[in-house]
Amino acid sequence: AAISAGGSDQKNKTSTGSLAGKRKRKAETLFFGQLPYDTTEEAIRKKLETVGVTNCTVRMLTDKESGWFRGIAFIDFENEKEKNWALKLH
Repeated sequence: AAISAGGSDQKNKTSTGSLAGKRKRKAETLFFGQLPYDTTEEAIRKKLETVGVTNCTVRMLTDKESGWFRGIAFIDFENEKEKNWALKLH
């Protein structure tokens, strides 16, 4: 299954809310939506490796009550170059 991506660039910003000041975002972030509910972090990483992305952080959104994956992930990349490689999957 193809991974669709919507742009959501976050350049050198710290996160907001309860994590403010505790965690810095990576250089570039993309939103990946409409993923199959049985998608795993490993599957996302393997798909990204096919276009040369090897160093990223995968954040998968889950339902608070059930813990099930909601089909949405945010991928934080070290730089714009790797983010652009990931866009090739679109």
